[in-house]
Amino acid sequence: MSFALTREGIKPVAKGFALALALFQIWFTTGFGVLDGSMMRVMFVSFITVLVFLFIPGRKYKENEKEPTLFLLIDLCCAGLAIATAVYFALHLTEITTRMRYIDDVTPAAKFFAAATVLLVLEITRRTTGWALVIVASTLILYAFFGDMLPRAVKHTGFTFDVIVEHLFLLNEGVYGIPIGVATSTLFGFIMFGAFLERSKMSSIFMDLACLLTRNSQGGPAKVAIFASALFGTISGSAAANVYGTGTFTIPLMKKVGYRAPFAGAVEAVASTGGQLMPPVMGTAAF
Repeated sequence: MSFALTREGIKPVAKGFALALALFQIWFTTGFGVLDGSMMRVMFVSFITVLVFLFIPGRKYKENEKEPTLFLLIDLCCAGLAIATAVYFALHLTEITTRMRYIDDVTPAAKFFAAATVLLVLEITRRTTGWALVIVASTLILYAFFGDMLPRAVKHTGFTFDVIVEHLFLLNEGVYGIPIGVATSTLFGFIMFGAFLERSKMSSIFMDLACLLTRNSQGGPAKVAIFASALFGTISGSAAANVYGTGTFTIPLMKKVGYRAPFAGAVEAVASTGGQLMPPVMGTAAF
């Protein structure tokens, strides 16, 4: 069996990592696994980082355009660096979790992996959501470094490199903060459940019920989107999972009957954002 160093060639490896992440999350969230909360967050971020670099190229290529092997090798190195970060954290977990914050020295290795983690997270953010969040996050990081040089109205007293590294990497307040904690402990499970429903076609029940409720009303497809998102939100608790589960059906349906594409997307986005607040999950992703 030959192995091609292409994006398609490494897909079996990428799928293996995706399966490993799913099993790892099930093991942890069901209570069978016992793992330090900080380590769990690091593992989660490392898994996601690896998957993004394996599945999503740095830019879009035309149908007949081939991705340069060098770019793929760089992505593989970045994925390896994400794994190395998790290994470093695991080997030094006791030292990291018992250190006196902002007092004990930050080791050179911690500085290296902190810088690498921040850059990797910024890059996977760019690949998945675009430049907006990257620009905002980068601006705030630069402000932490150079804010003491700004005019008095917006300046701060200044932070050392060690303090910034500790806050972003060694404490559960930066990259591994509350949003990652929620995603790790709760959100991922519901998104995975929603994916199972979608792939098994069970989500069509929500669509059929929404169509039944709005069959005789004006503006039907848009109302289908609203009702379907509300129903799907009861099990997902996530706007992103909501859009994935219902938007693939409702947006084309709205466009088919004459709604403009931006309006159709906006209706689904707003409906999914509201749907995530439906009980019993009630906005796990939002909080």
